[in-house]
Amino acid sequence: MSQITGSVSQIIGPVVDVTFDSAQGALPKIYDSLEVELNGNLLV
Repeated sequence: MSQITGSVSQIIGPVVDVTFDSAQGALPKIYDSLEVELNGNLLV
C-alpha cells in the first residue's frame, strides 16, 4: 500500500472527496484503501 498523504475536502453522503498534494508527484492506486485519522483515532 502506498503512503501518500491527502486531505478530505468534502463528504456528501457516501462520497468522500480527497485532495492530494501535487508536490508529492503521485496519486495512490485506485483500489488502495483510505485511512483517516481523526483526533488520534484511525478510521478505516
